[in-house]
Amino acid sequence: MKLTDYYAFLDPRQYYYYTYNATRAKNYEAVDKYFEFCEERGFFEKVDEDWLKVFNRYFVPLRHLEYAGWILLVGVARFGYGTSITQCAEFNACDKYGNAQLITRIAFELPEPDGDIFENAKKTWLEDKIFQPLREYVEKLLTVQDWGEVLIGQNLAVDVFINPLVHIELDNLAVENGVSIFSFFSKYFYDMYKDNMRWTEELFKVLLADPNYGESNRKFIESKLNYYAGKISSAVDEFADIFKMPRKKGDFKKAKENVLNHAREVYGKLGLNIKI
Repeated sequence: MKLTDYYAFLDPRQYYYYTYNATRAKNYEAVDKYFEFCEERGFFEKVDEDWLKVFNRYFVPLRHLEYAGWILLVGVARFGYGTSITQCAEFNACDKYGNAQLITRIAFELPEPDGDIFENAKKTWLEDKIFQPLREYVEKLLTVQDWGEVLIGQNLAVDVFINPLVHIELDNLAVENGVSIFSFFSKYFYDMYKDNMRWTEELFKVLLADPNYGESNRKFIESKLNYYAGKISSAVDEFADIFKMPRKKGDFKKAKENVLNHAREVYGKLGLNIKI
């Protein structure tokens, strides 16, 4: 991907070092207060044991996915061009690292019914069939050298599918099973996703509208995104097993369609022709 003027892109959030850190400090302050509230009321200890098994299987291993996102976006910040672009990538990378830490912090608060929760999560990420297509996808993306392709594979594919699936659809399933303690955290993760989509969408709009390279950018973006969106769409199909685990089972087919509709909305706003 190329731009005639790499500084034609400006972060719509107007973040720079101070404003980014001040905003995130307020975000984490709210998280800290919610932790204090849950600890005072003993909510973590009261999580239904059946749902705890579901949560430990699908949620805690995602800290590895977030950590991979951090590595990928640090690469974009390192090898990208134009400070207005690379700065956004670095802030996004920090958010990914923060997400991984927050998942770890939540897990620390939970009972450990089957041994070490983190060893189990690592084993799940490495061996459980629900994560293997996703892990393969991420590990292959980690080998990609082109920073623009990495941004497509991460921000326009992984994030666009995983965030609504986990933080909307699976959170709704938790609530339907009487477990609402995680909804605040789900909202936090989803708000972080929406915040980073603001700069991502703006960047791709600028790339697609470039007077000299817009058309070649479009061909590249659509080609790569059709590939990555198709791969990630297939990968999340393995999550159907999670929807069968709770007492009140979920409708994965409906959840997947909601995720696809969200992705279509994102791609439609950019005017991209993506077949999913």
